[in-house]
Amino acid sequence: MPKNPSVAEQATKNTSFLLMGTAFRMIANFVFIVVSADMLGIEGFGAYSIGLHYFELFAGLAGAGIGQLLTNEIAKWSRRSNQLISSAILIGLLMALLGIVAMIGFSFVGGFKPSTRLLVLIASLALVPGTICIVFEGALIGLQRSEFVALSVTVESLFRSSLSIAAICLGFGIPVLFLILIVGKCLQLSVFWWSIRKSFQFKWAFSRRNSIRMAKRLRVYAVETWLATVNVGLDILILSILAGEFAVGIYSAAWKVIRMGAIVARVYAQATFPILSKQFQKSRASFHRMKLANIRLMCVLPLPVLICISYYSELIIKTIYPSGLYAESAIVLAVLAFYVLQEFLNPFLSFSLYASGRQIQTMKVAAISLVFNAMTTYPLVLYFGAFGAAVGTLMAGTLATICYLYFSLSREEIKWIGFIFLRQTFSCAILLLLLLLMTDLNLFLASVAASLAYYLVAIGLKLVGHDDWQLLNETLIKKFIPRGNAV
Repeated sequence: MPKNPSVAEQATKNTSFLLMGTAFRMIANFVFIVVSADMLGIEGFGAYSIGLHYFELFAGLAGAGIGQLLTNEIAKWSRRSNQLISSAILIGLLMALLGIVAMIGFSFVGGFKPSTRLLVLIASLALVPGTICIVFEGALIGLQRSEFVALSVTVESLFRSSLSIAAICLGFGIPVLFLILIVGKCLQLSVFWWSIRKSFQFKWAFSRRNSIRMAKRLRVYAVETWLATVNVGLDILILSILAGEFAVGIYSAAWKVIRMGAIVARVYAQATFPILSKQFQKSRASFHRMKLANIRLMCVLPLPVLICISYYSELIIKTIYPSGLYAESAIVLAVLAFYVLQEFLNPFLSFSLYASGRQIQTMKVAAISLVFNAMTTYPLVLYFGAFGAAVGTLMAGTLATICYLYFSLSREEIKWIGFIFLRQTFSCAILLLLLLLMTDLNLFLASVAASLAYYLVAIGLKLVGHDDWQLLNETLIKKFIPRGNAV
């Protein structure tokens, strides 16, 4: 636990604004999914998901590590912000252009239908503004101006979701949705540019020497991010090639439901990253206390929600997609629900290694997980389709978590985490037993009652302590009351 109040206040501010922006994005995207999925049909929704997935995949590859590196560097050397941002923009532009070429090439060798290939080609044009947005986002987080990140995310999400819903309702085709994506990213870029100019007196400071230096430092970040990005996107990548649009539609219908939790998890990890970087520089003891307290909270707090989602997956799918087209998505949702727990742990553990200057370890984890994911997901998709992709994703994520814990913690700390998991098994058993006994009860009431029992047992078993609740209060609960002037 960090003792310095200013550090806690910075973590609170970062998390608050990033989570507010994420909340708007989650709501807007969820409304779009509910409206569009049944209207597009399984194959149409699958084709749209393929195009959007490939854009997000190649945008992640084009902006590989730039955001994290920039956040880390600016958090440590804020006086060099002009040089750092200018060099990052140059590198980002070059990577985006290479990404467009790679994305177009892949659309032709991936064996897609001509209509799906057209969607991928249109989506590739959004890579340039999308990549520069990644650069500006990393810069603003490093400058502790997360409120501007929230603003840009909110503007882009509301614009894109509202126009996309209108386009579908008016009968426009799926290609129009990707034209809206391009315009939305350009709008977000303009908001980011305005935010940068408001944050400090930005001046272009391109320097060949600085750019080469940043490119060299970026190498480890980039390789790890490439491996991690491909690993995360491997499920739909393999599904789209082996099983086609129908299987992707079934899988995406389930993934879109739990993606909201995954986004929250990543935003929390991203918000704490600059704080971890500063804590490591100031006090190693505080850094380790903060890391362990976060791991404990991430292991204990989200699990009841994920178990309830998995248990009631069939009812949830029927409620969100009332047409019944996506009934097969229920079993996929039941598996993927537990992947959200890994989305809490893995990015945070990765960022903690980044903050302590151990990027090589994150690269090793990403490589191991990617190889394992490819070896398991390919045959699983071949025989079980969308369900196989979900199982392969969960298995690879579990292996990554184990590797991250091995590299991040000492032997004593790993034993401590192991005892937490053992005691947590009892709390989970109580939760499942209550859900079975309350089968006839309303879903919401049963979930709340069972989750409350879980938390009471967790407190009784000392799975969470006073320091953990204090950290939760500082980094999550206070997010609804942002305080302090922006630094």
